Amino acid sequence: MELLSASNLQKLSDAELSEVLNKRRQSGGRDTCIEIDGLDDLPPEQLEHLRERLNKAFQRPNPPLDIAYLNARLREALDDRNALDDRNAPDDRNAPDDRNVLSPSGHLLDGDRPDSYTTTVMPSRDEFVDHETEAYNNLVKDGGRPLYPITSVEQVLQNPDDYVDMLRPFWDYPSNIYFHSQIYQKQWHRWEHFREWQRDNRKLKGPNDDFEQYREKMRAESAYEAAMIDSDPDYLTSVWRSLQKERTWQRQWCRERGCKTLEEYEAAAKKRLERHGFDQPFKLSKYPARQSALTTWIEYLCFECWWQDAYAEWTQRRATEHEAAWCKLRDAGVLEPDENADVIQTWDAAVRHDKELMDAQAALVAANTEVETIFKSGSDANGQRAAGRAHSQLETAALRRRDAVKTRCDFVTHRITLIKAFLGALDVHKQTKRKKEGQYFLLEWVKEQVPHVKAEGQGRKRKRLVAEDASPADRAAKRGGAASYAVLRRSARAEALQSARIEAQKIAEAAARTEARKAQTQARKAQLQKNQIQKTQTQARKTQILARKTQTHKTQTQARKTRAPAPKALAPKTQTKNAQTRTAARKTPAPKTQTQAPKTQTNSRKHRPG
Repeated sequence: MELLSASNLQKLSDAELSEVLNKRRQSGGRDTCIEIDGLDDLPPEQLEHLRERLNKAFQRPNPPLDIAYLNARLREALDDRNALDDRNAPDDRNAPDDRNVLSPSGHLLDGDRPDSYTTTVMPSRDEFVDHETEAYNNLVKDGGRPLYPITSVEQVLQNPDDYVDMLRPFWDYPSNIYFHSQIYQKQWHRWEHFREWQRDNRKLKGPNDDFEQYREKMRAESAYEAAMIDSDPDYLTSVWRSLQKERTWQRQWCRERGCKTLEEYEAAAKKRLERHGFDQPFKLSKYPARQSALTTWIEYLCFECWWQDAYAEWTQRRATEHEAAWCKLRDAGVLEPDENADVIQTWDAAVRHDKELMDAQAALVAANTEVETIFKSGSDANGQRAAGRAHSQLETAALRRRDAVKTRCDFVTHRITLIKAFLGALDVHKQTKRKKEGQYFLLEWVKEQVPHVKAEGQGRKRKRLVAEDASPADRAAKRGGAASYAVLRRSARAEALQSARIEAQKIAEAAARTEARKAQTQARKAQLQKNQIQKTQTQARKTQILARKTQTHKTQTQARKTRAPAPKALAPKTQTKNAQTRTAARKTPAPKTQTQAPKTQTNSRKHRPG
């Protein structure tokens, strides 16, 4: 079958896209992997948009069911099955009552289901236990930590609702392909993704990246897969190609972005962990298998922190898209007076909208048929138009009715399209928000396990030291040399203590370096703040000085404008006026009493005898 092209899928409408995918699934089976070519050539925004449309197309709801017809067919099938059971079994089997019939929502109503009525083949309890035990062994063997002890697996599988609090980190997250009780399988599936994360950030190849290794891995998993591979060498080719496309997407997006070396990846991991409140020092290895259990678990914590940050970003983006879809629907003016964001989410509203659209489309078909009938009745066998005013009026009226019906159909189609777009955006937002909440519980559990992993690592180290002490003791005891045993024991203890001191010194040095970096960073921040304060103070002083100068200049200018003329300029005028006054006084005759006396004196001087 020809591969689907990503560029061609982008051009299809939602309905056409759903139809194409359904045809592929019908031809190849429900679990067929649909390959799409050209995904690597799309920009990130277009790739994300196409992925969302494909998910919506796969999840597109079925059209409303004819409940009466479905009930009748179910009763016929049950009657046939009951008749067969009557022939093969001595006991009578009754047909199910109305409590076992499908409800309008398509789900079975509550009630006792008869033994003859089964909807799907469920694995037995033993098969559930076997699958969970296998996943548990794989998880522990690869370095993972099970959520609960394996001794409780049967109780959990039998009554998972009684252990909701314990199973919360993996209850319905991160994958919904398992039941609530299949915790170990979910954990193993998640741990495999983490191992791929490790290899992708180190640019290492995994067992699924080579086709031969992948085929041998699948051959070893079950006898059925081995038989299918032996009968058809290309049995897994298409599945492996689809897996490689998914892995290509993971390598591009599910990793620490912008990191080209292990050192850059380690620095990015430490920054991410610090943002989440984790600052314990660690050192990554080029090969994950050579890392300690504690370092691997810290890296797994970084992996879950990355997903927490991703879901936080996606939730915000989906909330914006949901709000934009609602604003577009509300502002379009297509909602009924009694419709709001809550009402249009109900099942009754969905049924009413589907009926509204089907009625509008049926009315348009009827109007087109009426127009064709009237036009045909007005033409002869050769297709010539018959003359007649009455018939022309009929044609005009039919065309007007058809146009009105078409306008109504276009409006309803536009209305339903906007409503479905809003509901789709709302559904995506709810799913992303639910995943973010589930990721929060998972991340908290991973954080809580760090001290336990550290304690277990120290316990294993102590056991190793005891084992090293026991080996020379056995050898010395066989030789009968108690003194040699004591010497060897002291030597082993000294070596162990020296190793412990070295390890403690390394940890202390790493912690000291971390603290020194923090102190330097804090000092730089304090110095920057101090410089900023000094700069602000200097600027304030300059501003004050400038303000004082400006005020002084304004005051002086105002004083010059308002004060009297200067004394130096007025002095000459005053002196001149005083001189004129004195001159006038000289010219003015003195009073008689004052002038006669001098004359008398003068005359007396003249006639005084010598």
